[in-house]
Parts: sequence; structure tokens; C-alpha cells
Amino acid sequence: MSDNLVRAILVLGIVIIGSLLIYGLRSGTMSAAGVPYARYVRSEHPIMFWLAATFNAGMAIGAIALIHAGLSNT
Repeated sequence: MSDNLVRAILVLGIVIIGSLLIYGLRSGTMSAAGVPYARYVRSEHPIMFWLAATFNAGMAIGAIALIHAGLSNT
């Protein structure tokens, strides 16, 4: 697979997961990326809400790290 295609997929993932994270923090309802059937409301399930937020942030940061590592190798 082409490096540019992998970077484009990672950037798309960052945009999607980042928008999920921002929407969840603003609305108070978070779903973890890849788990479409579970939504956690901050006032009802605060631990799961923050775990889902941490998971989403970790996925976005991981994708950013992969892009950075790929760009510094070229």
C-alpha cells in the first residue's frame, strides 16, 4: 500500500475520532470509536464517559504519532 494512501487514511481517522471527541465533550455524551452501540452520558456513567474519552484521545494521538514517524523516515 502506498505511503500516501496510509497517511490519508490516518488523517481521515484523526478527523473522525477528533470530531467524536469534541462532540462528546461538548454534548456530555461520549461513544468510544469502534463501539457504535454504546453511548455514555457524563452525568449517569462518568467513569465510562471518561474512559471512552481517553480511548478516543489515545487513538487520535496514536494516529498522529504514526504519521509523524512515517514523515520523519522519509
